[in-house]
Amino acid sequence: MSIAKTFLAATLVAATIQPAWAVRFTVNDYTSSSITFTLDGEMPGADGTAPARFPDEIDILYTGTLWSGSTMDYASNTLSADPFDGAGGLWFGNTGGFGGQTTYSWLGFNNDLTGLSGTGNAVTLTWGGTDYLNTMGTGTIALYWGNVFEGADPDGIRNILLGSVRVVDGRIVDENEVPEPASLALFGASLAVLALTLTHPARRRPARA
Repeated sequence: MSIAKTFLAATLVAATIQPAWAVRFTVNDYTSSSITFTLDGEMPGADGTAPARFPDEIDILYTGTLWSGSTMDYASNTLSADPFDGAGGLWFGNTGGFGGQTTYSWLGFNNDLTGLSGTGNAVTLTWGGTDYLNTMGTGTIALYWGNVFEGADPDGIRNILLGSVRVVDGRIVDENEVPEPASLALFGASLAVLALTLTHPARRRPARA
């Protein structure tokens, strides 16, 4: 099999196979002192994937110009409801900035979150009425499992990135959004044309006399 055909086959497999667990993080709305979000799907766990520390914690990290509050102060969090079935309620949580680099909301629950499912219900996180977020800002709101006090961890030892959304001038852009049917049809047609091109025998030019 040629390299091109192998690449096409791998692309098709990657497009159809879904991971054993999938957490969908949706930010419905945000204000200067709150975020309303939804969690659907199942947390990692069956394959042993979990942060080495704080498996009972999720953190929401803010980057870009979204953050407008102090880099050292923090405010206590409250949740309107549990975002996971079986989380056992929030037992600690604050929002703030630390060291001028990490700005996030951390939410610790009474139970380990391994393998739990999101409720699919909109949950509002509010922090003490303090105006920390820029409602016209641009940046990223990312959800991590574990603690991001020392920053995002690409090796997944302290925390695991579960999902993120972009915000542009205060408007939420959901990067997890499923493509529209027309976009899917166009993508499928493109793959079909590519497959036909790769499998059709090339014509050879006659050798010069």
